[in-house]
Amino acid sequence: MYQVTAAKPHSFRMATRGVQGIETRMVGRSREFNQLQDLYKTAVRQKRLRVATIVADAGVGKSRLLYEFINWVEVQPGAVTLLRGRATPETGIVPYALMRSMFAAFFDIQESDSPDEVRRKLEEGVARYLVFQTGDVVEKAHYIGRFLDFQLGESKYLEGILGDVQKFREIARFYLAQLLRAAAAEQPLLLVFDDIHWADDRSLDVIDYLAGELRTAPLLIVAIARPALLERRPQWSSDPDRYTRLDLDPLTPEESGELVREILRLVENVPDDLSALIVERAEGNPLYVEELIKKLIEDGIITMTGQAWQVRIEKLETIDVPTTLTGLLQSRLDSLPESERSELQRAAVVGRIFWNDSLAYLSEGDEETVVEALSALRAREIIYGRERSAFSAMEEYIFKHAILHDVTYESVLLQLRRMYHARAADWLVRSSAERLNEYAALIASHYERAGQHDQAVAYLTRAGDFATRFGSNPDARVLYEKAVGLLDDPQAEEAAALHCKLGDVLMQMGRYQEAEERYSNSLKLANKRGDLSQIADAMSSMGQLAHEQGEYDRAVSYLLESLAIAEDQDNRRLMSQTLNTLGHVSRSKGDYSSAENYYNRTMQLFEELEDRAGIAQARGNLTILAHASGNYVQAQEQALAALAAARSIGYRRLESRLLLNLGAITATMDDFKSARQYFTASLNILREIGDREGTLFVLNNLGALAEDQLDLAGARAYYEQSLAIAGEIGVKTGIAFALINLGSVSLLLKQLDEARSYFRQALQQSHAIGATPEVLAALGGFARVHAARGETQQAAELAGLVTSHPSVDRQTSDTMEEMLTTLREQAAEEAVSAALEKGKARALETVVAELLGDNA
Repeated sequence: MYQVTAAKPHSFRMATRGVQGIETRMVGRSREFNQLQDLYKTAVRQKRLRVATIVADAGVGKSRLLYEFINWVEVQPGAVTLLRGRATPETGIVPYALMRSMFAAFFDIQESDSPDEVRRKLEEGVARYLVFQTGDVVEKAHYIGRFLDFQLGESKYLEGILGDVQKFREIARFYLAQLLRAAAAEQPLLLVFDDIHWADDRSLDVIDYLAGELRTAPLLIVAIARPALLERRPQWSSDPDRYTRLDLDPLTPEESGELVREILRLVENVPDDLSALIVERAEGNPLYVEELIKKLIEDGIITMTGQAWQVRIEKLETIDVPTTLTGLLQSRLDSLPESERSELQRAAVVGRIFWNDSLAYLSEGDEETVVEALSALRAREIIYGRERSAFSAMEEYIFKHAILHDVTYESVLLQLRRMYHARAADWLVRSSAERLNEYAALIASHYERAGQHDQAVAYLTRAGDFATRFGSNPDARVLYEKAVGLLDDPQAEEAAALHCKLGDVLMQMGRYQEAEERYSNSLKLANKRGDLSQIADAMSSMGQLAHEQGEYDRAVSYLLESLAIAEDQDNRRLMSQTLNTLGHVSRSKGDYSSAENYYNRTMQLFEELEDRAGIAQARGNLTILAHASGNYVQAQEQALAALAAARSIGYRRLESRLLLNLGAITATMDDFKSARQYFTASLNILREIGDREGTLFVLNNLGALAEDQLDLAGARAYYEQSLAIAGEIGVKTGIAFALINLGSVSLLLKQLDEARSYFRQALQQSHAIGATPEVLAALGGFARVHAARGETQQAAELAGLVTSHPSVDRQTSDTMEEMLTTLREQAAEEAVSAALEKGKARALETVVAELLGDNA
């Protein structure tokens, strides 16, 4: 028994492989075919993920090999789920387009479905596989849907997390892997991706992520690509434990001759001259062989009478046989009747995949003419129909080969091309209806080629906003930069806003200098036009950037100017954003009173805006502030209120963070039992949603709890787990935290050299990213090592520097005070005080440089 669960809405299978509907045998690919079979058996029998990439130039036989392999899979014993996605040149600029095409097929989602219908299909589809998993299945469906850029309408599960695009992406990818792992546990999975050399980068990232996360799943991923993929991604297929690369060479002359005989097997005796001509011109390209034989049939050189084919060899000398595949395809195109060629050219402007309704719209003609032309083109095997269409009530078609599409597109006159692109854009706007954001980048591309730059800029901006919202910052950057480049007037009204949006993306990418340049451009343009609203936006963003760089006074200057304008215009959304950043700046400076004032005003505005996620986050900020200030009872009350707010909107990541805060608060209050319960509850949520960054911080806190109870072996184990996760995912602050904590454990164990080594590594990590509170904590570690060695002056000097710095947190400050109390008991008060004063006068950067330059 066997079963293949195919991608119902989108059929990628051709009806036949051959000429004139006659199925032909694959020639010359037995080695690669056997490799694919072995990889499939390894994946299924050993439950070991494998990725196969078939690489070759156009027309060499990638698709044919894949076709034969899928046919073979269908007749293997046991069930297998087949999912398939395709990239096209048109979708390369659309984030997650390749993955989205596959999952649209998986869940039977059509492009004409409303957001409500999309949401229903996703929820039902995800529940089909994850119903027995921990966590809310509907929440997981919404994360997956948003991650793949489906428009779902409003979702309470996403209210808060969309403000943290990086974390949203991490959690959503985790759920996506969880879904595929569950599907593969039910029956093995075969994921097929066509033409990934055109795929968007985000989809390729997801494939690589899945290949790492699903190593022990019975899953085979097969992708076909041209060599251009390896120019974009030199490391693709470089891991032999997961990836296998199959390079297809051109057919040998003997194999080409065998292919000719296979196609012309209904010819009783294939003339040697004909076979030699085809083999010589084809140069090992099987697509050329097929297309030349089709041309010979169309030109009457080969005729068909019933089941017998005849070769009129005497006519062979009368035709001109093109020497290249492109020339051959152009020749076939030129020989088409005008009605068929015109419809094919319009189709080429729409894309390699197109619809009958789109052609009727472009031609402004009657549908009957379109249907007749499409029927004739299908009979000539120039295009293929697909079993199901992406749009309901429309027929969907695909060019047989990408090269044929390209040749057809280049044959369209430039004037007509512009007109068709404009109409194609209009058709997409009309057809995508409520899900316009998903097509904004593609619509912009059509308007750009139509020369309608204003429309292109509008849709590029829309696409950039959509990409930004879901964490695709590199894609958003490309879209915004393209929009800026298309502005007919560089000082147009929308230019200032675009520069500011670009700055926001660049800041999130950590490219601070470039971000500041964009913000400055925005501010100059806004000032020139007297656009106060945009001036306020730019200043608020510059203030946030200055805070990220630790330039607190500069940040406050920008933020206060922005706030004044926002208040004058009653722009409450901008006011809440700016006040929130002012709170962060004040907290970083250790000015807890001002921070509390700003956070309270932020929460008041969120309450007026009825922004439940904002309210929960504001309360979370107040919790952290109260704890850092030593107001533990107030911190606990704030945390419990914030926790209730987070739970009311299903904001699970904030819920886990608040449980973590409650654990830290109760631990400080010596209620270790409650602390462990809070930490464990937080850890369970974080593991459930795949938040590894949050997990590493909870592990640090569990380690601290064990350390407080003198379970030093347990503490070290937690810290080492945290350090390992931080290193794997590249969270440098997490690395610094874990190293500082490991240094503390070593101190308690009297392993002073080891402790100093940990603190030095922590100092190096935190200083590299400008994390001043962590720098001070690491310096506090150095001070404790000096104290343990009896080096009172060095210990007290470092303590003076640390405790007098405005960015020191309460925990580090308390640790230093405990150490100083001990020092005063062991040494003269005057010596300790003098060393403290000397330390207060020292420059932080100088001390850090000295310690990092010391290899001891």
